[in-house]
Amino acid sequence: MKRLALFICLSLKSFLLGEEQKGPVAEAYREIDLKIPEANQLLAEGKWTEAVRLLNSVHPKDQRTVDQSQALASFMFQLHPEESYELHKEVAAAHPDLEMPNYLWAVEQHRRGEWKGALASYRVASRLMKDYAPTYGLAAECALRLGKVDEALELWEKSEKAQTGTLEEFETEVCKIHGPQPKHREREALMTRAKAGDFDAAVGVIELDLEWPEDWWNSGPNKNFLQVDLATFAGLKEPGRELELALLAAKLVTEDLEPKKAKQILSDAGLLLRKPVLPANGRVLSFLITYIHDHEFLPKETLTKNWGAVMRDQAKKSKDPELHNALAWLHLDSPELESIDLQGWKQTGDARFAASYLSGQMEAEKLTLHSPQLIQALKQFPDHYVVQSLPLGLTKRESPRYRSALIETIKADYVKLPRAGVIPRPSAKPLMQAFHELAEISKE
Repeated sequence: MKRLALFICLSLKSFLLGEEQKGPVAEAYREIDLKIPEANQLLAEGKWTEAVRLLNSVHPKDQRTVDQSQALASFMFQLHPEESYELHKEVAAAHPDLEMPNYLWAVEQHRRGEWKGALASYRVASRLMKDYAPTYGLAAECALRLGKVDEALELWEKSEKAQTGTLEEFETEVCKIHGPQPKHREREALMTRAKAGDFDAAVGVIELDLEWPEDWWNSGPNKNFLQVDLATFAGLKEPGRELELALLAAKLVTEDLEPKKAKQILSDAGLLLRKPVLPANGRVLSFLITYIHDHEFLPKETLTKNWGAVMRDQAKKSKDPELHNALAWLHLDSPELESIDLQGWKQTGDARFAASYLSGQMEAEKLTLHSPQLIQALKQFPDHYVVQSLPLGLTKRESPRYRSALIETIKADYVKLPRAGVIPRPSAKPLMQAFHELAEISKE
C-alpha cells in the first residue's frame, strides 16, 4: 500500500536521518511512522478523522514536547493542513534561532498566501541556512506578490548563485506549496453518505479516486482506494446505471483484465454501441472513453461519431469540467473546438477552456489586447500561466505593459509550473527564463 504523501523537505530529511538521527525529533518521527500502515488503511476506508486522531495519539497534545510537535507536523502537512500550520508556528516560536523551524514556518505561511509573514520567515531562515537555493527562490515569489520587484530579482539571482540546492529541489518545494492537496476530508464526507445509501455520493468517491494526485508529477487512479470502493459498493442493490458505470471504471483499474474480457464487459455495458447511454459524471466518462481509445476497442473517429453527439447534448446542461474536457478532446482538430471551448468556459469557469479558446484566437490572429474575452480571462484566471502569458505575444517589449504582463506571468508560473522538456514534467526553467528577461528589462 502507498505511504502517506508526507511533507519532509530535503533539509528536514537530512536532519532526521543524518547527524541528528538519534535526536528527539528523529525519535518522535520514528514513533509516529510506526502507525503509518494503520493510518493508510483508515484513509483507504475513508476514515480521515480516525487517521488524524491515530497519529495524534502517539504524542498526546497535553503531553507533547516541541520536538514531538515538529515531527508530527511533517506528517500533517498533506493530511491536515490546518493542524500542520499551527504545529509549525509553535515550533518556530520555540526555536527562533534554528533553520528548519523557520524555513518550514515560512513554507506554511507561503502556502496560505501570507506573503509578508512568509517573506520575513524566509529572511530569517536564509540567514541561518547554508546558502540554500530554494529558500531564495521561494522568497522571490513572496516579494514579487508584495510589489517588491527589485528584491524579488535580487532573491532570484541569489538562488542561482547559491552553493547548495538544485533547480529540481526548488521545483519540488514549489509543488509542496502550490501543488494539489489530497482530498481526504472530502472523501470521508462522501464515503459516510455513500454508506448511508447515497448512490450519488458513492459515484463521487469513485470520481475522486479515479484521479488522485500525489503531486504535480504523479496522479491518476488510486488503485488501493478503488479496491476499497469496489468492496464497499459492489453489493448495493439496484445501484442505477450511473453507479454501475463508476464501478465498471473501478473494476477496469483494479483488475488486470485480458483485452478480450475487458472489451466484452464494455460491450455488455452498452458502451460500444452506436448510441450508448453514457455516464453523467465527467471523470467516469473521461476514464472510460480514454480506456476504450487506448486499448483500441474503438478508433477516435468512431468514438467521435458514436459518443460525440450524446456528449454535446449532455454538455448543454452540465457544469462538469471533465465532461467538457473529454468533449474537447474528441474535437481537437475540428472547427467545433472553438464553440466547445467557449461553452466549457462559460458553464464551468475552468481556465483550461479559456486558455484553449484564446490561444486559438491568437493563432488565427484574431486576438488583441483590447479583446473583451482576453480582458475577462486575465481578471478571471490570475493564476493560469497560459492565460497570463498571452499579452506578452501581443505587446512590444519596450512597452511598460510588457513588464507588468511579464510579472503576472511569473506569478502564475509559480502557481502551476509549466510542463517542459523531453519528459513532460513541471519545470522551473520557463520561470527562470522569465526572471532573466525581467532583470534585463528592469536594467533598461
